[in-house]
Amino acid sequence: MSEATPFYLASIAHGHVLARSPNGQPSGVVAQNRGDQDAPQKWVAESADEENVIALRCLSNNEYLHANGGTNWSTVGTGEKQWWRLSNNNVTAPGACHLSPVDHPGVFLNHFQGIRVAKGQSMKVHMWQWEQPNEFCLTWYFVPADGSFGPQSGISGAVQEEDSKTDMAAKFKELEDKIARQAEKLEDQKAKLKQHTENRKEQKKEPTKALPPPQAKITVPATNGVTDKVKKDECKHVVLPPPRKIRRKVVGIVYAQ
Repeated sequence: MSEATPFYLASIAHGHVLARSPNGQPSGVVAQNRGDQDAPQKWVAESADEENVIALRCLSNNEYLHANGGTNWSTVGTGEKQWWRLSNNNVTAPGACHLSPVDHPGVFLNHFQGIRVAKGQSMKVHMWQWEQPNEFCLTWYFVPADGSFGPQSGISGAVQEEDSKTDMAAKFKELEDKIARQAEKLEDQKAKLKQHTENRKEQKKEPTKALPPPQAKITVPATNGVTDKVKKDECKHVVLPPPRKIRRKVVGIVYAQ
C-alpha cells in the first residue's frame, strides 16, 4: 500500500483535518488546521475483504487509526491495525461519510462539537454515538493530499483506492494481451495474402503453357495459270484456265398442216 495516494481526513464542520498529535501524545489524534503539519496529517487507506471497510495508516509513524473503546468519550490514537466501516446513512452532506470501528459499531469518529480552534492549536478527537444534531461533528471528507481536486467520498474514493489500482493493472495487462493477439492475427493475414498472391501468379502462367506452339508461316508464290510444283512438305497449287463458252443449238418446232 506504499504507492497509495495520501489524503486528508477532513471534518465537514470547519475543514479541520485528522492528525497524529505532536504534543507529547504519540497515541493521540487531534483535529487541526490543515497545513500545520505534513506527514502527521496524511493518511493512506488499506482495503479489507469486506466492502466499505478500511484501515487508515498515518504516514508519520506508519501506525493505524485506533479507537480505544466503544462508548462516548472513548479516546482515539494510533497503534495496531483496526478496521473501520464507512457509511453515508443519515449523512446529508454530499460525498461525506462517517466512520465506525468494526470492533465498536455503536460509536463514530468525532471531533469535539465543532468548536473552532486558532491556527496552530488542536482539539481532541474521540468517539461518540450517532446523534443527528451532531452530524457535522461525526461526518468526514476524504480529500487528496496533492490538492488535485476537492472533497471526495470515502466510500467512492479511499475504499476503492487499492482496488482501482489493481483493476488498472489488470486492464493494462489485458490491453497488452489484446495488442499481442491483434499483431499475431495481422502477421497471419499477411502470410495468407502473400500465399494468395503467389497462387494467382501461378494460375496466370498455366494457360500460357497449354497453348500449342505457333505454326510456321508458308508463303506461296504467284502462278500464271499453270500447275506449279513446290518443294516437298509444301502444298501444290493448281490454277485452272477460265471455263470455255458453251454453244447452244436451237431446234425448230414444226407444226402439222
